[in-house]
Amino acid sequence: MIKIATRSLFISILAITVSLPLASCSKEQIPEDNHETEETHQELTVSSEEETALSPETDSERVEVGQFLGLEDCYCTREHFGNGHFGWTFYDSHDVEIARQFGFGIADKPEYYLEDLDSDGNDEVVINCEYGGDGCRRVFIYRNNNGVIEIGSLDEDQVASALGFDSGLGGELAHDEYYDEEKGELVLYSCTEGRNYKITADDFVYQDYSGFGF
Repeated sequence: MIKIATRSLFISILAITVSLPLASCSKEQIPEDNHETEETHQELTVSSEEETALSPETDSERVEVGQFLGLEDCYCTREHFGNGHFGWTFYDSHDVEIARQFGFGIADKPEYYLEDLDSDGNDEVVINCEYGGDGCRRVFIYRNNNGVIEIGSLDEDQVASALGFDSGLGGELAHDEYYDEEKGELVLYSCTEGRNYKITADDFVYQDYSGFGF
């Protein structure tokens, strides 16, 4: 079963009430995205009027995205959960939620990556997320499967078995996941081992996307 929303709202509220949120195990291990890749790194630009609407104190106005997951006329809106933690929700032209990003450093615009991970000729959307309270970093893969939007999250049991971790990957703070734009790779960082491991789209399990619930 994919765990995508069990603690998201609670942790975001918790982050507002404490002065120093808990830190994820690998904040110093994950490199900053200092390199732009024109083909895969999508950033939404906003006009001066939109910049006013995107002030940190308010939710955003509608921001047009265009084509997304093979759908036309998509758009997104923004939420501020406090302490610099933001969420971006993507919608299709019928106002149906189709994807989500949340984390820090995305107040002005969401960030996502287009990669044909399964070599079927269609790009999947790869999104890095970070929870507000404990700083856990997770990567999610969105895809359009014959008209059905699906979300993929790491199959932790499969990966732990493949890596020879008899006790699994540990608790929620025991590892981080992220997409390394510079290398074009999906990465698992294990706190137990203190090292990075390359993972692939085959290590993810998918289900119909019905939203994160916050």
